[in-house]
Amino acid sequence: MHGSGHLLKEQVYTALWVILFSGIGTFILLKLVGLVVPLRMKETDLEQGDLAVHGHEVYPSDVPSLSYPSGLRGCRPAGPPRPAEAPG
Repeated sequence: MHGSGHLLKEQVYTALWVILFSGIGTFILLKLVGLVVPLRMKETDLEQGDLAVHGHEVYPSDVPSLSYPSGLRGCRPAGPPRPAEAPG
């Protein structure tokens, strides 16, 4: 390994300073933005989700997904019944 313990100590101090500076800066900016616009949706809007905010559902529950034709993993799509297997 090249370098010294002194260099590693300075790098650790610098990393901690950057983490603290970024955290405090983010906190201050969020507080300033929070004075102008709400940072969290109302509880009723959170319960309704995208329908309350955008007027439509992004992933409606009544539309089958592309990866699972029946809409649920492990469920087979409706179709003709499978033939019964012989007991064995």
